[in-house]
Amino acid sequence: MSPSCLCCLLLLALAVLGEEEDGQSRDGSHSVAQCAKPTAPGIESVSNQREPNRDYYNRGEEVTVTCAPGYQSVSQIIRCKKTEKNGTRSNWDVSLPCIAFQVNVRRVTPTSISLQWECQPGPCRSYWYMSVSCEAGGQIRGSSQIHTVTEGATVRGLEPHTEYIITISGLRRGKWTELERRTIRTEESAPGKPDFTQYPSINNNTLKWRLSETHGVLTGYQLNISAHREYDITFSETESHWLGPNVTEFNMELRNGTNYTVTLRGFTVSGPGEPAVWAHETSIGEPPEPINKWIGVANQAAFFLLHSVPSQHGPISSYEIIIAQGWNGSLRQLCTSYTSTLYNSSQVPTLYTAMLLPAENVTGSMNVTLGDGRHDGTFYNAPLRSDQNYTLYVRVTSTWKKVTKSSCTRFGPFRRKLKFTQFPINNNNNILRWRLSEIHGVVIGYQLNMVAWKEHTVIEEESQRLPPNVMEHRIPMEPGSSYMVTVRALTAAGPGEASLWLSGTPKATGASDS
Repeated sequence: MSPSCLCCLLLLALAVLGEEEDGQSRDGSHSVAQCAKPTAPGIESVSNQREPNRDYYNRGEEVTVTCAPGYQSVSQIIRCKKTEKNGTRSNWDVSLPCIAFQVNVRRVTPTSISLQWECQPGPCRSYWYMSVSCEAGGQIRGSSQIHTVTEGATVRGLEPHTEYIITISGLRRGKWTELERRTIRTEESAPGKPDFTQYPSINNNTLKWRLSETHGVLTGYQLNISAHREYDITFSETESHWLGPNVTEFNMELRNGTNYTVTLRGFTVSGPGEPAVWAHETSIGEPPEPINKWIGVANQAAFFLLHSVPSQHGPISSYEIIIAQGWNGSLRQLCTSYTSTLYNSSQVPTLYTAMLLPAENVTGSMNVTLGDGRHDGTFYNAPLRSDQNYTLYVRVTSTWKKVTKSSCTRFGPFRRKLKFTQFPINNNNNILRWRLSEIHGVVIGYQLNMVAWKEHTVIEEESQRLPPNVMEHRIPMEPGSSYMVTVRALTAAGPGEASLWLSGTPKATGASDS
């Protein structure tokens, strides 16, 4: 071997002897075969089981990397290895073990949550296969759609005003890593439709409800009520109420024969919810009773003033004039069980219909004569006997949609007792006088009622109680007017039978010539 070759081998041996087996020089300097402690962005700490605080690591050694907040680990364990095949230099197998990962909430609606994520350096899909899950109440909710191009996701099918736990995970090399976990509340929306739990009636006027889907903070309820009557186009009522969020019932007084529409909806800050609607028609009720239950007698006839009653419980169909002689049944029995019966003179006791007046023929007030002997085509208004006691009943009937209701009023009993002795003739001689032929006790006064009308229209009504020593009264006797006056005596036992004077009648039976 030449001297020059020996010199080269000597130098190579010295270089080898100058290094330790771990690749570090004997004097402690850094070898190109070692990896320096990783310092890539996002690395918070590096640890090694043998020597935690080393600055250099030999080939084949592994370290555990902890990422700083805001960064996600791509690989928690990295290895020092040769940079190239048969190369002399070494480097870490993962140059960026920590990636900056940020999630932004793009949009939140009552039923969806949209997210967008960003990686530095990006894109995120270079590191993970992304997945999003949504949980509420311990159950997975909604359905997520991953947007690979824009790097985000939208979770749909959620409930309004509900807290959800959103978890974003990444899959890398067969292992899932939780990248982000957030709690997000969906926005409020208009509330759901209330459920009526109790409807009002004529006997119980309470409306109740519940609202199971508020979809936010309930601010109150709007309650609208409208009422109309199919048989009376002039009747129409509406009302509106704002109720507090804790109110779940309302008292509404229903009336007979009325169509009601009730609309109820809840409100949140997002606005009104779907309305609940209840439509109901109440059945008709018993008609009101006629007023002025007084009656007067003259000769073989009697007179009374019939007032029309309002259609407040149902449309009025008819007014039935019923005469009773010797019949002592109850008023309720008469109203519910009596069937219109023709007059029969041989039947005692007697209960018959004297006339049946259609409601359209009774407007305002009208004078009705009993016992005038007229036929109305069906019923006979038979003359009354002056020596008999009679009772008058008026049955008012409503019929609507196959439902019939009636109310009955008793007038009397009546019989001629008091006698008129002088009648008004004109404005110069307008005194009505009377005397009492039968006294059954101490007279404490007289009850006088007067009605005046002109051309079938009542123009004046008067009712007075006179002292017992007064037995006359001045009648206006206006030209063109008609008058009907009844007078009855009063004792401690009550009022006696009334006698009647009707203008145009020359004199009553039993009146003196004076």
